[in-house]
Amino acid sequence: MAARLNMEENSLALITSNSLTQELKILGSQEVDLSLNVNNVSYSLKQEPRVTLLDALREKLGLLGTKKACDRGECGACIILVNGRRINSCMTLGTDKK
Repeated sequence: MAARLNMEENSLALITSNSLTQELKILGSQEVDLSLNVNNVSYSLKQEPRVTLLDALREKLGLLGTKKACDRGECGACIILVNGRRINSCMTLGTDKK
């Protein structure tokens, strides 16, 4: 599989053996605006797209109740509720739309 980078469009085109092309957006290090509602308190912050929800909660907001343990989603220490569903915050990007 070959990859071609188009810097003008900020996308990566994957060329497969059957000549199908998929466009994937590249997540850069440019900070994005993020709004979170945690325990009925609204927070606004800027963070890089590659930062996990766990790191945003602990490092950016100072909310240390969610624990960082295995960092692989196996132990369950980082589980939080998002819209009534349990998720591993160490495996979810803060910019993911839920």
